[in-house]
Amino acid sequence: AAMKQARELLQSNPGRRDLQEGFLDLLESLGFLPEAVEQARVLAGQNSGDKELLVRLATLQHRTQDDAGAQQTLERFLSQPGAGEAEHLRVARLLENWEEPRSPAKADAAPGAAAKAYARLVEKFPDSMNAHESQAHYLHRAGQREAALAIWSRLAKSAAIEDLLRITQALQARLETRTA
Repeated sequence: AAMKQARELLQSNPGRRDLQEGFLDLLESLGFLPEAVEQARVLAGQNSGDKELLVRLATLQHRTQDDAGAQQTLERFLSQPGAGEAEHLRVARLLENWEEPRSPAKADAAPGAAAKAYARLVEKFPDSMNAHESQAHYLHRAGQREAALAIWSRLAKSAAIEDLLRITQALQARLETRTA
């Protein structure tokens, strides 16, 4: 009954964003994810300047196992004007959250979308301590300990005292006291 009422309300009030978003919320809460993807796609198309709708669309695409579509949507998100380091980091973290956990035995496997996103973050923002540190944290979580330690060691050689303290704390939190 709620779906029918929502559809009628949308038809009688076309273009009302608040109603469209409410309908999207309803679809998502009821588990109608393919329909929610379509509704999010419509909303993102009508509100091309709203980057949050692209993130929501990508998340819904991921939830429907359309990871290729989700990655394309995230690329659109990153191509929006004003997309900077924070947006690149957000995408990398989203992709990391979506990845299957890797066992240490699979740490040498081909890099996944998250690894590529962290590498891209560092490539786009080579002077950012935060970008390099984020990549090191990711690599350590992904079981690539040596690669992470190499980044932290390289950063420590040229770090200011505040950054050096942050690196030391990160290493100690991972029980890497010898490297710290």
